Amino acid sequence: MPNWSYAFDPNRYDPSHDAYTILKAPSECTDRELKLQFRRSALECHPDKSNAPDATARFQYLNNAWEMLKTHRASYDISRNAYLRIRRHQEEELRRQREAEQIRRQWEEQLRRQREEEERRQREAEERREREEQLRRQWEERLRRLREEQIRRQREEEERRRGDELRRQQEEEKIRREQEEIRRVEREMEVIRRRREEILRWEELRCRELEEQERQKQQAMRPNPTGTNDCDYVPPRRTQPSREAKSRNFSYTYGCSESESEIDNDSVIVSDSDIGSSDSESKSGCHSDVIDSDSDSDGYGES
Repeated sequence: MPNWSYAFDPNRYDPSHDAYTILKAPSECTDRELKLQFRRSALECHPDKSNAPDATARFQYLNNAWEMLKTHRASYDISRNAYLRIRRHQEEELRRQREAEQIRRQWEEQLRRQREEEERRQREAEERREREEQLRRQWEERLRRLREEQIRRQREEEERRRGDELRRQQEEEKIRREQEEIRRVEREMEVIRRRREEILRWEELRCRELEEQERQKQQAMRPNPTGTNDCDYVPPRRTQPSREAKSRNFSYTYGCSESESEIDNDSVIVSDSDIGSSDSESKSGCHSDVIDSDSDSDGYGES
């Protein structure tokens, strides 16, 4: 049984109590057409014309709908249209969901068929691989037999080649030892020659230093032309170099101590790197170290 005491609100639309449906009038009708339709509906349910027990309630319900539309039709239409738009949007969303569900089911069916087709192809490929594997084993067995025969022949050839290679290596080893012996002798001779040159250079520098010292001494002993007293000049005292200074000078010059230098030069074996290092040391200022050490050992500093 409908609720005849429903209170119509123009700002709140209820689809179960649609005023246009109650008045049996379309929502696009004019106010005059709506009024005429209300009068027709009122004659049907008026208590004086109808013997129905709920005629009064129905007439009051119809009158409430008409009063609301007569005064607040614009607000009611806005609420009704908004509700209908939302309802249409929901129905459209449901329709889309049903279509998406149908498409999803179709895709699932298609994927299922594709999966079955893929499984069938995999089974066929597996059977084909088994047949190929069987053929491959047969060919491998044949190749193994041929390879064994080839290996046997290669071994025989390798044995003959090894004999020839061994003889060739023995000859090359003999030639290499002779060449190494020649290079060793040449290096030893080069070391001896360089040492002799270094000794000559050192002696020359020593002689020059002694001459310079003698010249300075004679210059100091000359009479002073200015007339000053020469007795104030005290010549430096010459001292003999110590054993340690001589050993240090020798080590600066040859790269070893004096005791190590007593080894016979004919028995010395020097590599190419040692010759290059001794040559670079002789070029990079070995003479300056020798001169400095000799000047310190001779005692020409302050007494």
